[in-house]
Amino acid sequence: MDQTNDEQLRIIAEISESLSLSRVPHWLFGGWAVDFATHEITRKHDDVDFVVWESDVPAVKETFSSLGYESRPSRHPEHQQNWVKSGTKIQVNLVRRLSDGTVVSPGTFEDWPWTEDAFADHRGALGGIDVPIVSPHGQLESKRGFPLHPSGRRHRKKDVHDIALLERLVKLA
Repeated sequence: MDQTNDEQLRIIAEISESLSLSRVPHWLFGGWAVDFATHEITRKHDDVDFVVWESDVPAVKETFSSLGYESRPSRHPEHQQNWVKSGTKIQVNLVRRLSDGTVVSPGTFEDWPWTEDAFADHRGALGGIDVPIVSPHGQLESKRGFPLHPSGRRHRKKDVHDIALLERLVKLA
C-alpha cells in the first residue's frame, strides 16, 4: 500500500470508530466502500465518502471538529458536507427518510430514492478495519443511475471500474 492509502484507511477507521462511539449511524460509500466490500484495494482514491442521516448533522459536526477535521465549502450543502484532514478530502453525504419510508438525499437528488437495502446492516472489511458500508446493490444502483439524473454526469473511468466490481458482488449474493 502507498502512503495515501494508509492515511485514508486510518481516516476511515478513525471516523467510523468515533461516529460509532457517538451512536451516529453511518455508512462508507463510493470507491472505498467497493474496496471494503471486495476486501482489497482495487484502485487509487481521491477522497473518502460517508453517508449519514441528515438529523445527525450536529453530532457529525461535533465529532469531526473534535477530531481535528476542517470544514470546507460544499457546492451542495443541502446534501453534502466537505471536510479535510492531513490532505485527505472527506465527503459526508446526507440522507433522510420520507413519510412513506423512502430514503432520499435532500435537495438536488430528493427525486431519486435509494434502494430499500442500501442502509441495511452491510459491513465491509479491509486491512483489519471493519466498517458499515452502503450495500453493494445500493451502491450499484446509485452508480449506474447517476448519468440518468438531470444533475448527474457521465460515468468516469473509475465509475465503470466500480460498476463492474459491484455487478460481480451482487451476482454472488
